[in-house]
Amino acid sequence: MNVMEIEKASRLAWPALEEQELPFGVLRYARGMDRRANSLSVYPNVRIKNTELISVTENFFSRRNIAPVVKLLQPRVSSFEDVIAIDTALAARGYEKQSLTHSMLLDLDEVALGDDSKSCQELTIKAWLCAWYELTNRQAENIAIHKMTLARIRSPHLFLANKNEEGRTLSSAMGVLAHGALGLFGIATAEEYRNKGHASKILASLLNWGRSRGARYAYLQVEESNHAALSLYHRWGFRKLYSYWYRVGNV
Repeated sequence: MNVMEIEKASRLAWPALEEQELPFGVLRYARGMDRRANSLSVYPNVRIKNTELISVTENFFSRRNIAPVVKLLQPRVSSFEDVIAIDTALAARGYEKQSLTHSMLLDLDEVALGDDSKSCQELTIKAWLCAWYELTNRQAENIAIHKMTLARIRSPHLFLANKNEEGRTLSSAMGVLAHGALGLFGIATAEEYRNKGHASKILASLLNWGRSRGARYAYLQVEESNHAALSLYHRWGFRKLYSYWYRVGNV
């Protein structure tokens, strides 16, 4: 899979409430929840004046009363000059650089999977969001917006959690199958239960599920600062395909 194939699959896997495709990128809006669904994602190797790109972005987000956000991609094999020029222009305008993230890919033909499905519980969107919010200490009042976006998923998907005998959520993850690729999102583990194999069990369940439905690859995104997660994904055989980061302006 290439960069644009994964970007397209990930947009289908984590929908926005509003999306506009432009010659140089995609504008997405979901009431300010999550940068991935509230940003201009700039295509690699675009030819556009930086002033025009900034103007389009700021006009779009100002009408929706949220801060403008631009997502910049850094493919491993590509000219990087255009990205540097856009990034420099945004920095000069006061946009803060945030969340350097790696998009990682796994060839499912090259991984041996055990069956840990019995240890995982399939949940509804609402129940899964409650579990994920608990694990990541998110504000509960925002669940309704996330529910609206995830309810728009039209591709095959699965929401899973591990729970102990007392009903405490140990870990969570979701998988969405689109264009032959399984996207993995919302991977989280309760702090006191980390490094005990719970994330690996839920990953195995999702990878088995995806492969049984024809997925050839699995992909995920992880921030560069999350060393524990990076170590886990490397052990599974995930390899970085490209990186991206956000530039966030003011409202």
